[in-house]
Amino acid sequence: MKTRRQHSVEFKMGVVESLLNGTASLAQVCREHNLASSIVGKWKHQYKVGTLIEGPARQDTALLTRIAELERMVGRLAMENDFLKKAATTMDEQRRRATLPITAKTLLASKERAR
Repeated sequence: MKTRRQHSVEFKMGVVESLLNGTASLAQVCREHNLASSIVGKWKHQYKVGTLIEGPARQDTALLTRIAELERMVGRLAMENDFLKKAATTMDEQRRRATLPITAKTLLASKERAR
């Protein structure tokens, strides 16, 4: 099984510039570097558009995916943490109210909350 050849951006730019300068024809460049004419045409188009740049390596893509996954996890855990803090505050408030001595003022307040 053949492995895919990877060419640097400098190599691609050199091939395209030799075509555009007229120092070599498409057939000469393809024979010299053992390239398909469709690949050279694609590089030429990318050069003209300005998108002939070094893409991220496969390992970099995997790392970026993992980073995105971890960022989602951190966000979810932060939301859960906020929820639990609010729940603990509410529980503490309810526990504090339940342990207060019953006075006329607290009895009246509890009756108004019940309505």
